[in-house]
Amino acid sequence: MKTKSKILAMALITSIILSGCLGKEQEQKQEEPKVAVQTIKIETSSIKKYSDVSSKIISQNNVNVTPKASGTIKKLYVKIGQKVNKGDIIAKIDDTDLTVQLQQADAAIELAKANASLSTNGSLQNSINQMKAQVDSLQIQLNDAQTNLNRMKELFAAGAVAQADLEKAQMGVDTLTTQLQNAQSTLNLNQTTVTQATQSVGESAIKQAEAARANIKNMINNTTVKAEGNGTITNLMVSEGNAVGAGTPIATIADGENLKVSLQVSQELIDKIGVGTPVEIILDGQGTSVNAVVSNLSKSADAQTALYPVEINLRNDTGNLYSGMFVTARIISDSKDLVITLPLNSVLEDNDKKYVYVIKGDGVVKTTVATGIQNVEKIEIIDGLKIGDEVVVKGQDFLSETSKINIVNEVK
Repeated sequence: MKTKSKILAMALITSIILSGCLGKEQEQKQEEPKVAVQTIKIETSSIKKYSDVSSKIISQNNVNVTPKASGTIKKLYVKIGQKVNKGDIIAKIDDTDLTVQLQQADAAIELAKANASLSTNGSLQNSINQMKAQVDSLQIQLNDAQTNLNRMKELFAAGAVAQADLEKAQMGVDTLTTQLQNAQSTLNLNQTTVTQATQSVGESAIKQAEAARANIKNMINNTTVKAEGNGTITNLMVSEGNAVGAGTPIATIADGENLKVSLQVSQELIDKIGVGTPVEIILDGQGTSVNAVVSNLSKSADAQTALYPVEINLRNDTGNLYSGMFVTARIISDSKDLVITLPLNSVLEDNDKKYVYVIKGDGVVKTTVATGIQNVEKIEIIDGLKIGDEVVVKGQDFLSETSKINIVNEVK
């Protein structure tokens, strides 16, 4: 009997203790804090789906700057990246030898004028003899220079002299050849004067001497290399002191008005765009952008990259775009208006099913949704929500269907 009483007493004590614990648990559940959330009420909006592709601006037209005269670069007036306008000086070629030739041409004109006033052939003949002596002297100098050039070629082929030495020898031959031709031309003109011994011949000699001078003057003008259009210097092939030949490119000017962006895109994207598709060109690091459209594309993939080429022409209306700028091309591949959208991070996923939390009273309901297009900011909801629903957009990661909430939306 005593044993049964003890057992009953212990059972009663245990029951009281358990009852107290359960009461505390219930009290704790009742005191569970509410989850602070932010919400939005569903209304229609627009959404654009886009793909970002990195690239850089290039010129549609690149022009090589080529001098019309041979010689040594005396001075460069531009640097890579510098903007130039048509007529700006790019480089100056040494014109020392040509300046000497110009002085000789001036002397030849004066001599022609003097010969025209001579009254006898004898006086003219004296002048001609002097000219012949000058021609003979120049011929001897040219022969020596040609011999030196041939020797330099042999030494260059054997690796015994530098390219610059060979070019200097060639330049000496070219200079003496021009001087000899001018002297011979002057001699020929004056010999004609002797033969005909008339005033008209004298006048003709003057005109031809002046023409020879004009030709040399033009050659001097050609030693100043100028830009033939507007743009940006994107390449320099020479430095000061380098020898250059006529027609040899020394710089590249990229057209600053007709620009483009070339892209390589995936098959998924090429199937969704075409000529005229809107593109936003974002200037990296500047926070600005320009609007454009796809100008050209190919449905044939590059054999090496398996990507498809796309071109976007740009209008440089503001003059702030330059060849070589790094950009991000944001291609709009789809867009919808008057649809339900939510911030992208407000839509959660569980077991391949997407859901959101919809406000109901002071709690939430886990609601499955079907989605459409999306971008980095928001996502289209095509099923599961209706206009006027209030959806949690911040704090959703801390919710469950049993959570109580405290809405703390920012005052707009």
